Amino acid sequence: MTARHILSALLVALVWGFNFVAMKTAFIEIPPFLFLLIRLAVTVFPLILFLPRPNISFYLLFWISVFQWTLHFALLFSGMYLGLSGGITSLLIQSQVLFTILLTCVYFKSKPTTLQVIGLTVSFSGLILLTTQGDCSAHWMGILLILGAAVAVSISNILYREAPKDINMPSLIVWSSALAIPQALVLTFLFEGWEVIQDSLMTISLDSIIAILYTVFVSTMIGIVTWCKLMQRSDPIKIVPFMLLVPIIAMSSGYLMMDEMITWFDLGASAIIISGLLINQLSSLKRAKVVMMETVEKVPLKKAA
Repeated sequence: MTARHILSALLVALVWGFNFVAMKTAFIEIPPFLFLLIRLAVTVFPLILFLPRPNISFYLLFWISVFQWTLHFALLFSGMYLGLSGGITSLLIQSQVLFTILLTCVYFKSKPTTLQVIGLTVSFSGLILLTTQGDCSAHWMGILLILGAAVAVSISNILYREAPKDINMPSLIVWSSALAIPQALVLTFLFEGWEVIQDSLMTISLDSIIAILYTVFVSTMIGIVTWCKLMQRSDPIKIVPFMLLVPIIAMSSGYLMMDEMITWFDLGASAIIISGLLINQLSSLKRAKVVMMETVEKVPLKKAA
């Protein structure tokens, strides 16, 4: 892993950590479904005119649009709009790692390792403490929505595994976002209505516009594209742990820029969750080393034959 890869991973963590502040800023003036619709529209136009359609089936592209963009962000934005802080939201959304492991075991019929079971148990214990005993437990509806968003992301992670490894990621982002626009449009008119849309657009401020541009071009286009390139060019086992910095950056930036309160109990529960995620990373690292050793041992045998 080169110094350039480390700096790129740190940049992505920083970009995604500050993204929660940008979203909270936009929600002061813009309701969640309208924000989703605007974000998708800005992502798609005019880039879709210059990017070719990704080389995957329409079926897979559609379901990625449903889970990665519509459900994920609709639930995430709604949870934050109900009052959940950006720091706690960023931590809860990390539970997508746990749900991804569980879904992988079910979908691919693989058995979790002992370390993964321990990590899942530790992280879920922290989640239970944070959501039932901490100050954020009062926002139980927002918590359920964020956990729903984490499940949606975990399903999209499984869907991404069906796409070719050399796929053009900007094209996939733009074209799947395009399919999500009609879905977001229906949600916006169904839950917020034309009057709310009109009032929000007429009174939008420069801060909200900057927040939208940040979430689209910095967080989505730069962050996701950089992340995918890192996953292709470096060892994912060494890259993924950097994402544990996202909740820390989100909590710190929310405290400094949005006056979001952080209690010692929340910090303790957060530490338990992150510890469980680290244990899962150790499990993945251990499995990768075993596979590498088996590969090294088999190569000389093939050459000898």
